[in-house]
Amino acid sequence: MVRGCLDFQAQGLNPPATVREATKAYQNEEDTVALFIEEKCVLGETLQVKAGTLFKAFQKFELEMGLRRTTGKRFFKEIKTRFDQYKTNYVFFTGIGLLDDLDD
Repeated sequence: MVRGCLDFQAQGLNPPATVREATKAYQNEEDTVALFIEEKCVLGETLQVKAGTLFKAFQKFELEMGLRRTTGKRFFKEIKTRFDQYKTNYVFFTGIGLLDDLDD
């Protein structure tokens, strides 16, 4: 019994590969920011979008999809891990644009 406790302390639960894969798949399905980027955005080095415009588009997407509302703080935390930003009078994210903007 002591050996089992020591193994747990050293390695944690160490779930089987199938459990790890299912967990990763679930996390990907629940990643609403990634889903938004995939369905409503375009990526490219020369693209940029104002932070407020991006968040408004995300809020609209959540509403259309019937998704649980995400706070601005959480949304921008996620976006900052994926895209660079710069500030002028406004904050812009680079490398991303909105598909709707391409229709204009």
